[in-house]
Amino acid sequence: MVLKDYKDIPLLLAFIGTLLVNIPQLYQTWTTREVNALSVYTMLLRILINMSWFVYGFFEKDTLILIMSVEVVLSECVLLLFKYMFSERESGKEDVPVEPAYETYK
Repeated sequence: MVLKDYKDIPLLLAFIGTLLVNIPQLYQTWTTREVNALSVYTMLLRILINMSWFVYGFFEKDTLILIMSVEVVLSECVLLLFKYMFSERESGKEDVPVEPAYETYK
């Protein structure tokens, strides 16, 4: 789709917003390695929905929708990968005995 008039500006803003929406979550997950709050069901649902948008964009020959849907699917797949990788690490930590952070005094 090519922007033809001013009515296409909201579409362009939605396109840019969709491309940027997962960047903070990807960055935070990568830097903190915290994945407990990530919902696998939500990520799978977003992948399924955006795959549907991809099919729609394909049939309508709408390049913006195709790009947006592919980007969301890819970023959600990366988050799923992080969830798997960092959950494995966290589960390994549970086997290590933890010493108290402070000493008790009598």
